[in-house]
Order: sequence, then C-alpha cells, then structure tokens
Amino acid sequence: METIENYRGGVARPRTFPDLPAPGFLETAFVKLARFADAMGRAAARRRTIRLLHSLDDRTLNDIGMKRGDIDAIVMSSRRDRPAGWNWRA
Repeated sequence: METIENYRGGVARPRTFPDLPAPGFLETAFVKLARFADAMGRAAARRRTIRLLHSLDDRTLNDIGMKRGDIDAIVMSSRRDRPAGWNWRA
C-alpha cells in the first residue's frame, strides 16, 4: 500500500483503502437522496425566514440592521457573501 509523506517527513495516511468495498447502487442512491432532502430542508428554512422577516415592521427591521429590500438577498446569500461587518446576531 502506497503512503503519502506529511510535511514533517513522517507517514500521513494510506492513499487507498483496499479493505473497504466500493459503495453499491443503493448506498449511493441513499446518499444522494439524503443530500437532496437536506437541500430541500434548507430551502424551506430560507423561505420561512424570508416570510418571517417580511412580516416584521420597518422599525423592527431597522433595529436589527436590515432594510426590507435587502431581506431576500441577505437570506439567500451564503455566509461568506454577506457584507464584512454585517452580523444579524450582534
């Protein structure tokens, strides 16, 4: 079994894992289905968050540092896409 050397010169880990069987069709399908369900759950959570934020009045939105027109963009953006100083939990 071939190994990779780490930056200190020692052995890091094996390149292959010959003892593990390749995943079967059902295992692969289950993993893909689980990922799809997770993505659908996150999409539903985003929609609920958008509805909740749109139900707030403008003064409350201003208190948490949001404008009504920015709700969709902020909720749909990933964490790294948000403005540098923007933190809704602060």
